[in-house]
Amino acid sequence: MYHVIFHLDETSKKVLTLQNIANLLLAFGASEVTIELLVNGEAVKAFLESDQSMRSTMLELHKRNVIFALCAHSLHHANISPTDLVHFATIVPSGVAELVEKQSQGWAYIKP
Repeated sequence: MYHVIFHLDETSKKVLTLQNIANLLLAFGASEVTIELLVNGEAVKAFLESDQSMRSTMLELHKRNVIFALCAHSLHHANISPTDLVHFATIVPSGVAELVEKQSQGWAYIKP
């Protein structure tokens, strides 16, 4: 079983990152890999409920157990309420702390 954390902090890389995640699931299968997408910085804006771009891809990935973890600090700085986010988003207290924790547990780190 593989554990992979993807890091997205630029809105412009949302499509590439989601495609990378889908490709990894194709390569290993959902039963062989656990995937979390950690989102911080400006990229949290790409997960607003009002943003429909790539929504079907995100929902498909969510159905395949991809975790969408958004940084609470970034949300606060962008004045985004948790109720404004896609329903499948999880909020973590600190994006950088989440990255450190996952990497210290042996998760592979990918930043497209």
